[in-house]
Amino acid sequence: MTKLTQFFSFLLLLSLGLNAQAEQLDMATTNDVVVRMEKVLASLERDSESYLPMQLRLADLYADRARLYEVKDANAETDTVKKAELDRKKAIAIYVETLPKVKGDEQSRVLAQTAHLYQLTGNKAKAQSLYGKILSQTSKYSNDLLVQSFLGVAEMALSEAKYKLAEKNFKSALALKPQKPYVIKSRLAWTYYHNHEESLATATLESVLKEVPVEESTFREEVARDYASFLAHTQVTTAKIDFLAKNTPEIARHDNLVFLAGELDRLDKKTEALYVWKYLGEQAKKNGADYEEHLRLAQIQYDLGHKTESATEIEAFVHTLKTQTCDPKKDNCDLMRLKFRKLLTDWAKAESRNTSLALIHAYGSYLSVYSDLDMSYWAAESAENIKAYKEAIQYYRLSADIAAAQISREASHHDSHIEKIFEGSCMGEIDVSERLGDVTAKKQAYDHYIQANSKGDNILSVRYQRAYADYDEKKFDEAAQKLHAIALDTSSGHSSKDSVFRDKAADTSIEALIALKDQNRLISWSQEYAQAFSKRRSEFQTISRNAILTQESTKINTAKSQDDVKSGLAHLDQIDLKNLSKEDKLRVLKSKLAAAEKIKDLDSTQRIAKQISGLPKLSLKDSELAISRLEWVAEMRFQFETAFGYARRLQMNNLSSADRSMKLAVLAELAGKNSNQYYQDFLAKSHDQVAKDQVMAKLIRASKKPRKEFAKYRNSLQHNPELTAQLGLEIFAVDQDYSFANGLVHQHGVMKTAQGETLERFLFIRDFKQHKSLNTRTRLDASSPSKLKASLHLRMAMIKQAQKEFDHTVKMSDWTLELMTLGTILNQEKNLANDIQNLPIPKNVKGKDRLQYKKLLADQAIPYEQKVNELDLEISKLWSQGDLDHLYQEVSPC
Repeated sequence: MTKLTQFFSFLLLLSLGLNAQAEQLDMATTNDVVVRMEKVLASLERDSESYLPMQLRLADLYADRARLYEVKDANAETDTVKKAELDRKKAIAIYVETLPKVKGDEQSRVLAQTAHLYQLTGNKAKAQSLYGKILSQTSKYSNDLLVQSFLGVAEMALSEAKYKLAEKNFKSALALKPQKPYVIKSRLAWTYYHNHEESLATATLESVLKEVPVEESTFREEVARDYASFLAHTQVTTAKIDFLAKNTPEIARHDNLVFLAGELDRLDKKTEALYVWKYLGEQAKKNGADYEEHLRLAQIQYDLGHKTESATEIEAFVHTLKTQTCDPKKDNCDLMRLKFRKLLTDWAKAESRNTSLALIHAYGSYLSVYSDLDMSYWAAESAENIKAYKEAIQYYRLSADIAAAQISREASHHDSHIEKIFEGSCMGEIDVSERLGDVTAKKQAYDHYIQANSKGDNILSVRYQRAYADYDEKKFDEAAQKLHAIALDTSSGHSSKDSVFRDKAADTSIEALIALKDQNRLISWSQEYAQAFSKRRSEFQTISRNAILTQESTKINTAKSQDDVKSGLAHLDQIDLKNLSKEDKLRVLKSKLAAAEKIKDLDSTQRIAKQISGLPKLSLKDSELAISRLEWVAEMRFQFETAFGYARRLQMNNLSSADRSMKLAVLAELAGKNSNQYYQDFLAKSHDQVAKDQVMAKLIRASKKPRKEFAKYRNSLQHNPELTAQLGLEIFAVDQDYSFANGLVHQHGVMKTAQGETLERFLFIRDFKQHKSLNTRTRLDASSPSKLKASLHLRMAMIKQAQKEFDHTVKMSDWTLELMTLGTILNQEKNLANDIQNLPIPKNVKGKDRLQYKKLLADQAIPYEQKVNELDLEISKLWSQGDLDHLYQEVSPC
């Protein structure tokens, strides 16, 4: 017998309420009776009246003992079953022998028993022959025998997959109206089911469940289970689920519904399975939540692709499990955990390339009730893959803590897999926190590794990162102390790569001390590192020496008096430069140079600058520094030619190109060199228009031919009329070129300047003098009337021109010129009046006519005399308002 068969046989024994001792007694009694019966029959004559009854009794005992053998052991390969088969064959032989001798009900019983035993021994042909013989003479046998025969034929047909034949015989049996038709109907349903008439099979079992008495709970339970099996192959509705629940004995109700859900799930009818699980869930809520139902629902929801809903059911499962702890005596807790775990592992495999957030939440639910190293690590990796960094950090830490606990419990025999996950989890938390970019999370991850995994493969690396986090936050003192400890950590068990982090820790600790300006520790620690790192001894000795230099330089820079600076410079002068590298020499000399310059010690500055410039392969920057200080010393000593020589060698990167040209121009000028080239460079490069104007003015004024130089820059100076007028006035003052002045005053904006007004005044005075000279030379010509008339018109025109000049002076608001022009008009008017009065009398005028002619001339002069009086009055007013000192300056000789 197979183990599975043995298992079901054991269940059968339990259901029958048997125990091992009772079985042995029954078997012993049966054996004893069989032995006695065999002896009695052997002693009896065959024609004896009691022989036939004894034969039949012995056959019944054989059949019964065969049943007992199978109850004891159902494994077909054992001797017990072979004995059972032998007993049945003995019983068949007796029944066949006695069959012709028995009558009536006894004959019916023997026929039925014989046919049944043929079935049990696999002799279906003889069984069918007997059933056929009975059914061919229906009038001869009782209803019960006919029913049994129909059922026997039907069962054999059913076993041979002759479903229509089985259906026919089951219906024939039902037609005889047996006592318990619902039993036969239950078998009839199987023929429908096997013939793919699932709906008819289900409907048939529904009628059976309605007919079977309540007290037949075992049969009802079996039928309900078959109904669940059939129902899984039909369309499942809530009403049918409810029918199954109500018609299943309470003891099997939950299991039947679970079986139905499982069958639906197996048949890939996930949605309908979900209906059943939801029904179970609702019932569970009424009767107290059942966490297992939520787990089943989670599985179905996952199978349906409803991952969010699956995660929700998982949360409900976990919540219920927390409130109702799984009882190992009642529930298969380990199996339930395995199912939960399998659900998550299947889910994870399905989403290996594209993990969902729902799976991450499901992991969290699982890990809230179960401590599972692998699962926590998978959860962390999955969360990291979808960049759910906060969840990944949480799960990596949980995984590390679980692994640490296991290592602690199994200190002597834990496997390397746990150690690998432990290290991976600790580092995973660090990696993810760094990706997250959260400073607090990073520091917590570093601290967790240091506390939990102090002997881990990456301990020095993590300690360095933790210290550097403080350094990055400018917590230099805290960082320096941690880094110093790492640098000097020579404990055993570190891998060769740790030397890299010791080196880095040493370097970063030095940087931290520099940031703190802690020269004392910088000197001390660099000396320690020189001893600890033999390959870098000279490097750290240099750092120590530089720290000393920095310390002295700092003292010099912070000195409150020149004496303190001189003292610091003296200390630096005591440093022997012979054994120092070029870089160290340069640093010492720079410190000394800064001190010398600070106290304006020109001799020391010059000496140190020459020392620097004498070093080989100086960088451009350092070369510039030395030469610039030599140039400065030369300037301070007014050695401008020397200063100019140094300046020409400097790039002066601190100045613009234009400013460098200006500096060179000034130094060249001070050195007595030709500075024009540098001023020209300045004009070409500079964007400072004011400075450019000043340079152009300087070039014009310094030129030997200023008017030619002015012409060169005249267009460039047009935007500055003030400077243009000023330079033009200066040039005019030298060469008195009135045509130049005339052109200049007509340039845009010049006339609005004071210098432009001055130029215009010069031009006016020149014109005025020319007119005045002409007036002086012009007289009335009385030699003929036509000439007199012409000369008179000329004199009038000249007076008119003088009047225009006066009007122009009024516009110029120049009191002096007003007075001068007005005086000129007065003189012209007065002279004209006198000239008119003194005109000669024509020769042909005689006697009284001569007097009359003179009177006529006098009358002609009266208007001019009146004009003279008016002008006298006007001039008097001007004199009363004018500036006599200014007038004196105007008219006085140079």
